[in-house]
Amino acid sequence: MNKINTILIDDEEGALNTLRGMIYKFCPNVHIVAEASTPADAVEKIRKHKPDLLLMDIEMPPYGTSFDIIKQIEDIEVGIILITAYPEYAVDAINVVQPWGYLVKPFSIVKLQAALAIAEQKVPQLTPNRSSAEMPDFLITDSNQSVVVLNPSDIILCQADESMVELLVARRNDTEIIRTTRTLKKLETQLPENLFYRTHHGFIVNVLFIDRWVKTGRNGLIYMKNGMRVPISVQKMPNFEARMNIGQNH
Repeated sequence: MNKINTILIDDEEGALNTLRGMIYKFCPNVHIVAEASTPADAVEKIRKHKPDLLLMDIEMPPYGTSFDIIKQIEDIEVGIILITAYPEYAVDAINVVQPWGYLVKPFSIVKLQAALAIAEQKVPQLTPNRSSAEMPDFLITDSNQSVVVLNPSDIILCQADESMVELLVARRNDTEIIRTTRTLKKLETQLPENLFYRTHHGFIVNVLFIDRWVKTGRNGLIYMKNGMRVPISVQKMPNFEARMNIGQNH
C-alpha cells in the first residue's frame, strides 16, 4: 500500500509533537515528509515536497492562518485536513477550502484515523500519474560486498556489532539480518529522520516497529514489536520522550 505523503503544519511545538506521535504509533499509512510552524515555511516546504496531504492548524498567531497558505498554493493540487481549537472556523474553512476533513482539538486517535481513511480514498483522485509513492529505495553494501536494495520502512532497527552494523529487516512473516561496514553515524544521516531515531550509541530504531516504551529512571527501554528490547540512553531520553509523547488526552 502506498503511503500518504504528508506535511504537518502547526505553530505550537507541543501540538506538532502530539500529532507526530499519534501518526507514528497509530497511522502507518502516513509518511511525514516535512513539518512547518509558519505560513512562509509551510509554503516553501509544500512547493519543495509536493505532498498528497496537509494536516494543518488554522490559527498561527502572529504569523497568520492556514488560509494565507492556501492562497499561495492554489496552483498545487493537495488534500487538506484542517485542525483547530475553535469550531466556529468550520464554516469559513468549508467555504474557502473544501477540506477533506476537519479536526477540533483535542481530538481522539479514532477521529484522526477516520479523517486519514477519507484522505486515503481521495489521494488517488488527485492529478493522474501523481504518485503518493513509497519512500525511495535505500541502497547498502552488505558484508559480502553485494548491493542490497531496501525500503527504509522495512528496516526494524540498526545495531552496532563491533566493527559492523546489523540491520534487522522485516520480510513478510520473517526477519533478515544484513551486516554492513557502514557506521551508525553514517546511517543516521541517510535514513529518513521522520522514521528513525538514534536511541543509544549502539542503536537506531524505526518508530513504526515500537510496541511500547518505559522510563527507567533517567533513561528508558523500548519494547519492539518483534520482542527485542532496545535501550534509550540518558542523553537521548528527553528528545525521545518529547517525540513519542502522544498526550494524556488521546
